[in-house]
Amino acid sequence: MRLLNWNLEWRTPGSRKGSAIARRISAIRPDLAVLTEVAGNFFETGASAYSDTDWGYRTAPSRRKVHIWSRFGWDYVDSVGSGSLPGGRYVSGVTRTELGPLRVIGVCIPWWGAHVGTGRKNRSNWQDHLAFLRALEPILEGVREPYVLAGDWNQRIPRKHQPKEAFRTLMRALPKTLEVVTSGLVPPLERPLIDHVALSKGLTAARVQGLPREDPALGDLTDHDGVLVDIAAVGSGER
Repeated sequence: MRLLNWNLEWRTPGSRKGSAIARRISAIRPDLAVLTEVAGNFFETGASAYSDTDWGYRTAPSRRKVHIWSRFGWDYVDSVGSGSLPGGRYVSGVTRTELGPLRVIGVCIPWWGAHVGTGRKNRSNWQDHLAFLRALEPILEGVREPYVLAGDWNQRIPRKHQPKEAFRTLMRALPKTLEVVTSGLVPPLERPLIDHVALSKGLTAARVQGLPREDPALGDLTDHDGVLVDIAAVGSGER
């Protein structure tokens, strides 16, 4: 079962770069996708669920911070998470896959400067980022079914330039049974990502493949590399 995780930097499907992104997605043929900073639907079939529209910035109605997509459909969609979670950056749903019911949790964790010099302008550096992670921790602890956590985490793993407090808070938010399969240098890019995928107990990554942001004709399609993860059940023999 293939999962695509990619930040699209608000590209629209009808633009030149958006059309190139759509062609890539079509060629990949994912079963599941977590897209962040989206401005339109890049899928002709399947089922979509979105985060709330309000993350504190004035923006176009078509824009959402998180879009989760499944070719299997969605049940139990939640676009709030908790009242403590900074809004508009979370959505989850249960999809009935070939591996059984699977909860997909899509997030766009605030960048370090969220609402500092733009937006509400009432935050300090990393404040919203840390608040999101602290509110996410009890949500993840409460998930009982197998799940995938994916999206734009706005941190490299292992830590590189981000403050130690931010990295420690991220690590505390993740249950010990959760495996971040996109940590380190991701092949074939051989560079670290900030768009991550983590799998709960019972799931494993049969393959992790970085998706380069560059296009030979158009330059960078977005400011993020994407990633593909082939998910299997532990003991399935698909490694």
